[in-house]
Amino acid sequence: MNIPAVVSLVLGFVGFCLPMLPGLLAMIFGYFGIKRSRDETVGGRGSAIAGIVLGLLSIVLWLAILVPMTTTWLRSRPQEALARQFIADLSHRDIESASKLAAVTFGWDHMQELSDRLNTYGEFKSVNFRGYVYSVVNNIEQWTLTGDAYYAKDYAPFTLITVRQEGQWRVYRLHLSRKVKAIDAAEPAPSIAPTRPASGP
Repeated sequence: MNIPAVVSLVLGFVGFCLPMLPGLLAMIFGYFGIKRSRDETVGGRGSAIAGIVLGLLSIVLWLAILVPMTTTWLRSRPQEALARQFIADLSHRDIESASKLAAVTFGWDHMQELSDRLNTYGEFKSVNFRGYVYSVVNNIEQWTLTGDAYYAKDYAPFTLITVRQEGQWRVYRLHLSRKVKAIDAAEPAPSIAPTRPASGP
């Protein structure tokens, strides 16, 4: 029995469920399986070749999935920093600093309104992002970020849009959901963690 060939075939199928490593191992075991199949009493050449092919296909599939996701996640990091700083400035009633991060169309009065609303939730704690999407609308690049801003008393779900203006990213819109769930003030806000990557270029 050609054990490396069988292992290669099994790992080839597993490679479609788990990223990268099973596919790589399938190709390695397939190589040794082909070498063993030179002994006519052992056989298993077909299984070894199938394992190599499946392993290679699984690696290509995972690369096609992971590379765009990783690229999008890395490109979103500056957007998250911009959004986090903007919300923090509003939460601290620093409208002047927030205005330096906002698009020219955002409006001082609207920022003041958002700041007043955020301050009803208590002391600002942190921002947790749940998702982000890159798009081009009317030839204008933009990112849409969703998440939750955490405070001492409540948390505020939000949707924030950034656009590129004159070569710089600016906050174009911030929408706060009116569905704010009260939490225990003694309960610590969750730490900021990376989110699941969304589709993007």
